[in-house]
Amino acid sequence: MTTRRHEKLVLTAHHEAAHALIAVHCGAEFERVTVIPSDGATGMLVGLRLTEGKEDDAVRVSLAGIMALRLMSSRWHGWLFDRTRDDFDFAARAIQRMSNGPETLGWCVGDNARVLARQWNTIASLAQVLVAHGEVSRTAAHALMKEQAREPRCAPPNSVKNWQRVTASVLHRVEHMQALDAGDPLAIEIENFRRRL
Repeated sequence: MTTRRHEKLVLTAHHEAAHALIAVHCGAEFERVTVIPSDGATGMLVGLRLTEGKEDDAVRVSLAGIMALRLMSSRWHGWLFDRTRDDFDFAARAIQRMSNGPETLGWCVGDNARVLARQWNTIASLAQVLVAHGEVSRTAAHALMKEQAREPRCAPPNSVKNWQRVTASVLHRVEHMQALDAGDPLAIEIENFRRRL
C-alpha cells in the first residue's frame, strides 16, 4: 500500500526530473537534482544556470515540473499548488521581462508538452532513481537520459491534451503579481492572447 508521504515523494521526484530534462533540453547547466528537503523546498535543481537573456528557457524549465505533475495526477491537490507556487512565480517574472510574453508562454507550454510526452520514460526512470537515492548528479542524469533515449517510449499515466489551464494559470499569476490595470499594455496583450486560447 502506498502512503501519502511516499506518493508526495514520487510526485516530487517526477516534478524535479521534468525540470532536469527540460533544463538539459534547453542547454542549461546544473550540479545535481535532489528530492532531499532543504530550505523549505521538497526538491530542486541545485546550481541551475540558465543562459542569460533566454527568458523562454527560464519559463520552460520552471513550468516543466508543474506540467509533469499534471501528467502524474488527474487531480490538482492543494499541496501540489503550494509546491509549485515558486515555479509559477518564476515563470511569471520571466514573462514580465519579455516583449511578447503571452505568445512565448504559449509556445513554451506547447513545446514542453511535446518533449515531456515523448520522453516520459526518461522522467520516470530519473524519478525512480531520485526516490531510491535522494539525488542524482548532473553527469549521472545525463547518462540516464542518453540511455533512455534508446529505449522504447512509454506514455505518461494521464494525457493532458489541452495545456491551456497551465498557460492560463501563469498568466493569472502575472496579472496578480503586477496588479495590472485593464489599460496596461501587458494586460491588453494577455487579454488578446487569452481570447485566442
